[in-house]
Amino acid sequence: MFDRNNTRRPFLPIGCSALIILVGAILALTPIIEIIAQILGYILILLGIVLLTFNLVKKLFL
Repeated sequence: MFDRNNTRRPFLPIGCSALIILVGAILALTPIIEIIAQILGYILILLGIVLLTFNLVKKLFL
């Protein structure tokens, strides 16, 4: 009985610290993900504008 309690207890702080590290990593990575998403959004907007202008130029000159 005592052996089981002694072997189970040390794993709890490791699990808690691992969870805290995981949460911290997620919180640390979210701004990076947001920045990447913003950059991708701007690239898509620019691509859309370029495609629209090309289509308008084609319609005007052809």
